[in-house]
Amino acid sequence: MKTLAWLLIILNYVTILHSQEPKSMKLLDEYITLKMERDQVPGLSVCLVKDGRIAWSKGYGWANTEKRIPMTVGSVLGAASISKLLTATAIMQLHENNLIDIYNPINKYLPFKIQHPDFTTYDITIAQILNHTASISNGPSLWRTYTCLENKINLEEWTKGYFIPGGKYYNSDGNFGKFKPGNGFQYSNAGYGLLSYLVELISGKSFNEYCRQNIFDPLGMANTSFIISDIDKSDLATMYSYGYGWDLEKDLIQKNIDYEKVIQSDYFFPLCQYTSPTFAAGGLYTSAEQLSKFLISLMNGGVYNGHRILSQESMQRIFSQSVDPSFLPGQFAAFGLGGYAMKLSNDELVWGHTGAGPGTSTYMLFNPEINMGAIVLANRFVDIRDMIEWLFAEGFSEFNDKPLENINKNWEKYSNKKTKRKIDVVVESNYLPGGSQLYIIGNHRFLGQWIRTGIPLLPQKDGNWSRSFTFPDSTKLEFKITRGSWETEAVNADGTIPPNFSFIVEKDTILNIRIDDWKDLLKN
Repeated sequence: MKTLAWLLIILNYVTILHSQEPKSMKLLDEYITLKMERDQVPGLSVCLVKDGRIAWSKGYGWANTEKRIPMTVGSVLGAASISKLLTATAIMQLHENNLIDIYNPINKYLPFKIQHPDFTTYDITIAQILNHTASISNGPSLWRTYTCLENKINLEEWTKGYFIPGGKYYNSDGNFGKFKPGNGFQYSNAGYGLLSYLVELISGKSFNEYCRQNIFDPLGMANTSFIISDIDKSDLATMYSYGYGWDLEKDLIQKNIDYEKVIQSDYFFPLCQYTSPTFAAGGLYTSAEQLSKFLISLMNGGVYNGHRILSQESMQRIFSQSVDPSFLPGQFAAFGLGGYAMKLSNDELVWGHTGAGPGTSTYMLFNPEINMGAIVLANRFVDIRDMIEWLFAEGFSEFNDKPLENINKNWEKYSNKKTKRKIDVVVESNYLPGGSQLYIIGNHRFLGQWIRTGIPLLPQKDGNWSRSFTFPDSTKLEFKITRGSWETEAVNADGTIPPNFSFIVEKDTILNIRIDDWKDLLKN
């Protein structure tokens, strides 16, 4: 029955690919359904924002698989590192109110001194912590401080223990980077834990109370908090793992679950709602609907529904390049004072933040030129980067109301006005092990955006595998054929890996591909 259901989903997806209905989000809708089945995602909520309002939103799957509670855009779960944008906002508010200067050394505001053990004469500034150039690392103790339900370690206790030599959580090698502060990039949850301590010192309030008064309440985010007990329990989604042995998830598994058994099984097992002393880096609990209010304020220069939480200048600092591009890993196109940019396949940038943690994967991103943003919250740790391209491409096609001549030409790639061409991919294989499934994975969202296993091909009566796609004219395609992973990709008869299949869409075409052998089979 599972195989039949899977084939029905695939067939449904193919049907939607050829739908002639104008201006439809069905293509995105069906891809999400396929992705959830393929990648074992229990639940997912999506929110697309355009011109200061929610243009489209939907919940998929389950907030709780055992109780069969549907996921909705109001379901609350861990937002992971999207939390850092809230923390950056709080810091910039203090800067605007002249209570701190982000370009000063953080030691100017602390009751104790923090130094990099290898570069003691170099100051660590607040701005460096915001953009992860402070040479502060996620040390070996960081992940061991996660606990279920409520944080059991005082923020001041954790900060002193992590940053002061001899402290309970101090590690001179693990807690700091190998470069001088300001002369490199190292993504740091610990640094954002330190920033939340600074907010408490300067404001005289707990970090959550400060955010409640200065961000959540002004934006109408009543069911958002860094403290789990603040959340309406009826809205809390369960976060899950799925046969995955990430050590941290073992610490957070719900009671009465046999961990060693479930990691070998093909079913979801629940994790607790959890927190840590570095909650400001990844401990926010919210919903897609609630988070959309914050996103709208970011896209609107710091204003939502008449309430300003931050100045336009501060927003520009959060979402403008502030890090030497040579320091940045490849996934970042630019990095500001808290936010960062990722590049779409049309070479345009979307700014915001992504997040990942035990039982959760998230992102909140926007593009100011087309005034569009997207939020995705999933209740399992899984790769959702393909959803970035899907939301902005389909969202632009559906909701863009700006004449193409008035915006960057790159956006034409997503326009629904381009001529569509039908491309049939037909794969013939010399040999296939029993029970095999073939996939196509490539550079276009219809081909899986190089994420996970890609898109399944359909078995045919003649023994071949095929799939039909519709691509805009002039699209350049690059792809591979696999049996579900890079270890099982197609190879030449001599075992060498062929170049990516490459093709420029110019007319309706049938692509016939012959596979000689498979990487894993030749290894054996």
